[in-house]
Amino acid sequence: MEQRATFKPMGARRLRQELGQHGVSPAVITEALSRRPADADLAAALAVARRKRPFLGGDPGRLASFLARRGFTGSVIENVLRALEESDGDFY
Repeated sequence: MEQRATFKPMGARRLRQELGQHGVSPAVITEALSRRPADADLAAALAVARRKRPFLGGDPGRLASFLARRGFTGSVIENVLRALEESDGDFY
């Protein structure tokens, strides 16, 4: 999980799926995910969005889709898009 947080940030849904595919038991996955800070998904999604935003052609929908594929929830994605719009005045 530390590797993913550093090199390829993703949401809890995708982490759960990926760990399950590697044969990690559901109990261990739940334990590991419960140790993450409450705002870990939001911080990771915001970092990914800021890095990826210039490459997605100015479309917030494309950024939202990208974040969803990375396993972030809809509420996290909404918060990220709102934060980007507030910090930059305009989305792009």
